Amino acid sequence: MKKLRNRETWVTLFKYMYLVLLFCSFLNFTCEHVSGLAYLVTGIGVALIVWDLLTDRNCLHSRNMVFLAGLLAVYGISSLLNVRYGLLENIKGFLWMVLQYGLLFSYNASAEKKLYQRQAKGLMIAFCFLTFAASLAGIIMFWQEYGRAFETDSGKLIIRGFMYGRLWGEYTDPNYGSIFAALSLLFSGYLFCQYRKLGIRIVLILNGLLQLSYLALSDSRTALVSLGATVGIGVAGLIYHRFHKGWRAAKTAIVAGVCLLLSAGVTMGCIRGIQTGWSYLSALHQQRVEEGESGSHTSTKPSLSEVEVGREDMPEDVSNQRFNIWGSGFEILWTSPLFGTSPRNMLAYAQDKLPDTYVVQENFNSFHNGFFDVLFCLGIAGIVMVVLFVVGQLRFLVPNLLQHIQEQDFAFIFLSFLTVLLIACSAMFLTEIFLINSVGAFFFWNFLGYLNQYFERARP
Repeated sequence: MKKLRNRETWVTLFKYMYLVLLFCSFLNFTCEHVSGLAYLVTGIGVALIVWDLLTDRNCLHSRNMVFLAGLLAVYGISSLLNVRYGLLENIKGFLWMVLQYGLLFSYNASAEKKLYQRQAKGLMIAFCFLTFAASLAGIIMFWQEYGRAFETDSGKLIIRGFMYGRLWGEYTDPNYGSIFAALSLLFSGYLFCQYRKLGIRIVLILNGLLQLSYLALSDSRTALVSLGATVGIGVAGLIYHRFHKGWRAAKTAIVAGVCLLLSAGVTMGCIRGIQTGWSYLSALHQQRVEEGESGSHTSTKPSLSEVEVGREDMPEDVSNQRFNIWGSGFEILWTSPLFGTSPRNMLAYAQDKLPDTYVVQENFNSFHNGFFDVLFCLGIAGIVMVVLFVVGQLRFLVPNLLQHIQEQDFAFIFLSFLTVLLIACSAMFLTEIFLINSVGAFFFWNFLGYLNQYFERARP
């Protein structure tokens, strides 16, 4: 047990460092200055995996790990087959996937469940602090109507503040930033239930309001749909947990289904309402500032159109270019159906093989869907491994989630499920979970590991 605790202490430290690294990678003012921390985190991670292989071998015994190992093997083969387009970036991507599977997802089935719950609570608190600061900075930028776009010395485009009808804030991408906000909102709700001190609860409420505000002002439909689906399924899950033993199955299913639709709709409506409210308040503030500067006073109410929140839609394309991107992906797939293009060489491969395809013409380097990314970049062999892994996880987790949760652990297990669900929903519209080193992938693999560890340990 002492050996386990010593190693788990190092793994926990690694996870904190890894989370900070990933979060800083999505901030404008730190994204180009994290290489030193990245090398340190990678070195510690590789050392911990070697330690595990020489002792407990948890990363080999974790459920369905064979399919993730198969995915890594396909990644390696695809990289070698496409080596003429580049190799170093694929090696980096391969290492990050090894760390995700070997340290975030892998677990010790015999460890005390409280060990992982304490670890998760610490990570949630740290993440709430990080997102509190980032979202607060973004709201201040919106309030001041600050927005700026510029290129760094390396040629990277940086967009800060409120630009193009969206709040970017300090995040490099408002779609990812809004998913961070949704995760922080979820964690704040859980922590609110865990802590009884008034001061802590007030801070968590403030964080929740900040994250809701960023969600609204970022105008991310990906986050809106993902959060709506997660809240809807979450409410349905609570209804099932509370009443399935006393109600008939049909009645439980109907009530849960109605609650799912209502809660999802209410969530999306609230986000839109907050967006409108902030638009009005900002317009009112700017009017007062202008009146103070001119020395005049007027009772004219500001128009909500003075601060327009929302992107210009493409009426002919409800998918916001995604159908074109995915269609281009299938064009590329037919040129290398078995092992794909390799993840970090996709654009170079497409420029060589299909210079007129949509992703080349528009310079997209991903397919805005985590599962399509695997299919197009790792081919049929890669997506088969992913499907086998997903099916294996569903077969194990779904029956356990429905039947085998101890009441004292319900809150944590339910939170873990909702976290995995939220990131899975976002992966339908973003490059997420697979082939990416992101905050979303970090929490997905971490909490999926927690779920597996809990039910593995609960088995007779």
